Amino acid sequence: ADMLSDRDIPVFVHMDGDLKPLWKAIGESKVRGIDSFSPTPDNDTSVGEAARLWPEMRLWVNFPSSVHARKPEVIYAQTAKMLEEAGDTGRLQIQVSENPPPGAWRVSYPEIVRALADFSAST
Repeated sequence: ADMLSDRDIPVFVHMDGDLKPLWKAIGESKVRGIDSFSPTPDNDTSVGEAARLWPEMRLWVNFPSSVHARKPEVIYAQTAKMLEEAGDTGRLQIQVSENPPPGAWRVSYPEIVRALADFSAST
C-alpha cells in the first residue's frame, strides 16, 4: 500500500475477521479500503466503529452470514443499523462475499434491498 499511495492508487485489503487487535495498524496504514469487512454480530468491529476509526477508508461490508438465517425483521434491522452507523458518506458498499446459509437468500436479499431502499429514500 505504501508503494502505491505515492501514485494515488488506492489499495483494498480483504479483512473478514476480528479486527480490534489491528485497529491502530489499519488506521496508520496506507490501505484505503477494506473488502469483505465482516462486522458485528459475526466479528468484533461494527460498521460504526470502522467508519469512525478510518474516516477516509471505503468499506465493502460483507452482510453478516449468521443474520441471513434470522427472521425477516432481524435481517431488515441489521441492514438498517449498518447503514445508519455508516451514515450518508458514500463510503459503504454491502456485499455478500462470505458464506450465507444455503437458500437463505430468498428471505434475506429482499429484506436487505428493502432496507437499502428505505435508507436511500430517507437521505
